[in-house]
Amino acid sequence: MLYNAFAKFLGVSALASDEKKRIGINEVRAMAIRSEIGAARVYEALAELTENEEMKKLFLTLAREEWGHKEVVERLINEKTLSPVVELPEEIVTEFAVLYENAERLLSPETTAKDVVDVALRAELASEKFYAHLIDYAKDEKARSALQMLANMERDHYSRLMTWRLLL
Repeated sequence: MLYNAFAKFLGVSALASDEKKRIGINEVRAMAIRSEIGAARVYEALAELTENEEMKKLFLTLAREEWGHKEVVERLINEKTLSPVVELPEEIVTEFAVLYENAERLLSPETTAKDVVDVALRAELASEKFYAHLIDYAKDEKARSALQMLANMERDHYSRLMTWRLLL
């Protein structure tokens, strides 16, 4: 079931049983882009929902940074910079699948700011692990450094969100 959600997240109809963790570079790229777009849109929505001006600024900053990550990913993740096939640990696959399934739940009227921030926190950690894992598949130091930078930025987003989460 989770692998079906993960396949939907990747934009493919299904993953064959022997492909559950081996993902082609095009799917890795699509996954990263989709994740960054989703995060940016969530932060933009949160900025609209909050009345706290400081939180609004934080969410708009995070949204802008996620759009920037998307641009980096579009330039960085390709067959010249990474191995053609990446083996993702089940933990990462499962986390992205759960996040994808929970995204639909966030659209309900009962959703609170805490609910959305909790999902955003999980997404930031999942993204950090994802980019850190891709470092092992980088073909050169420039790609490794860029992936490490992305992982660090996702961790920074997590830290900033956690500070606000404690205030909600």
